[in-house]
Amino acid sequence: MMTKNEKSAAPVKAELSGYPAKDKPWLRYYSSEAIESEVNETSLYEYIYERNKAYADDKAIEFFGKGISYGELMETIRKTAGALYSSGVRKNDVVAVCLPAVPEAAYMIYALDYIGAVPNLLDPRYNKKLLKICMDEAPAKMLVTMDSCYDRFMDCGMENIPDNIVLVSPVRSAPFYLKAAAWFKSLKESKPVVRRESDMWWDDLMKLPQPDADIHVKNRDDSECAVLLHTGGSTGKPKGVMLSGKAVNSIASECVWLAGEHAVYERGYRLLDIIPPFASYGLCASLHMGLGIGLTIDMVPKFDSTKFGRLVLKHKSNVVVGVPSFFENMANDTGLKDADFSFLKFAVCGGDSLTYERESRVNSFFKDHNSPAVLNMGYGMTEVGSVATVCLGDMKKTGSIGVPLVKTVVKAIDTETGKDCRYGETGEICIHGPAMMLGYWKDEELTKKTLRVHDDGLSWVHTGDLGYVTEDGYLIYQGRIKRLIVRYDGFKIYPQAVEEAITKHPAVGQCAVARYNDENLGVIAKAFITLKSDADQNRDPWDEILGICADELAESSVPQAHEIISEMPLTSIGKIDYKALEKMK
Repeated sequence: MMTKNEKSAAPVKAELSGYPAKDKPWLRYYSSEAIESEVNETSLYEYIYERNKAYADDKAIEFFGKGISYGELMETIRKTAGALYSSGVRKNDVVAVCLPAVPEAAYMIYALDYIGAVPNLLDPRYNKKLLKICMDEAPAKMLVTMDSCYDRFMDCGMENIPDNIVLVSPVRSAPFYLKAAAWFKSLKESKPVVRRESDMWWDDLMKLPQPDADIHVKNRDDSECAVLLHTGGSTGKPKGVMLSGKAVNSIASECVWLAGEHAVYERGYRLLDIIPPFASYGLCASLHMGLGIGLTIDMVPKFDSTKFGRLVLKHKSNVVVGVPSFFENMANDTGLKDADFSFLKFAVCGGDSLTYERESRVNSFFKDHNSPAVLNMGYGMTEVGSVATVCLGDMKKTGSIGVPLVKTVVKAIDTETGKDCRYGETGEICIHGPAMMLGYWKDEELTKKTLRVHDDGLSWVHTGDLGYVTEDGYLIYQGRIKRLIVRYDGFKIYPQAVEEAITKHPAVGQCAVARYNDENLGVIAKAFITLKSDADQNRDPWDEILGICADELAESSVPQAHEIISEMPLTSIGKIDYKALEKMK
């Protein structure tokens, strides 16, 4: 794999047509080898096996101090696949997997892929209503879940109960001392009682006989669903997103190309795996990408996000993938004042927007604590396999969310006419590439709204986000279309621009601007603000903030209400929960 200095330059077009999707100006940052490379179309298992078969003794996963080598990982995946086959799971069967970041989640995802079945990845934090929706929407042959979720599933009233439910203890793969501690704890607490003879514990599943037949499905058609993920669910009905094996592999392989060309990852680096595998960001851009490069995945199933920095310090993580709130907590943790983070080489941030001021604070924290890392912002969504644009190395520009991956095309379209926007013109961000979803599970109407064929004959994912592309290939994000606030007088307010201005005040920790219904005026913009830990918590800096807003914003964009809050409400995956803010009185 080439390093940054060895890559051969890609041809740069002398003239631009004025339209990003035609010119693809971001290709100037990629080598000819990357541009001409083919997207891997093997199975997910085959992808990680081929890249690690010569490194069987390297550590693939570490779980609470217990190491699992790549050789052991592959062997356990194959054994799990055999057990699943013996239990009756076949190609294209759906198996619900409701697990956090534990080794059994990796075993199950790749074992199901091994035999051509489809994992339906669910969030263990879903309530009974959401679990019922997901289980009834995609009837499963089997359910694999944490033991603590068993009763919730059995009592959720699902219409299609799987033939088998397999229970996993959260410490099953942990070292002996943790297992012993969990056993003593279980003596005081009630352990779930298996209600049906067909239900079993993980170890019972693994005792099933291995089949004699060749059950490995090495290649799957690009039109076949390889994994079912969900988007949303925190405030409404989860949407089941179908991704092909090619889509998941393309994210990993394009990230591998980036890692090689910019020499940022090295085999054996430790990656802190805190983004759960039921999120596309966790599956595609963390677990699968990490195993594809040959990293050691430190799996952490549960942690206190306010102590994120201490977790990085404990694991001596070389690579960290997280969301903005995690990194901000790290930078604001006064307990890390004298900590040395020189081991931290690379930090990836996605899943939510981050103002320039907040990004600068995190980068200053890294520098002050001896880390060469800077926040590398990314952008994407489940419908495009998690990542579409990235900042990396010399592919970085202040205020942008990076350039498209080498096989991905990004453009903005006019929200009224649907026509392509030129450089610098704001419109709805649309994405085309090999990682696009096949569609939403059993929802053709919603699929047609999101996945549309344009005049160029290509299918494009409509993101619902606003932004524009610069002439040098960078994507500038300007917020959700739904977050656009149309004030009582018709004036349009872009919340992210307002947040950028407010966070320039030295006492402001975070700011989120949301729609608010004022009893007298109607719809206005309201700023919700948290103060930094070292700021005077009894002093409201709003008058000073208004001075900054006067310099930075149009008068009509200045929020007409504000509130100081102790902390931002977050969704289950760490994003700011704007719907919760809108409901605050």
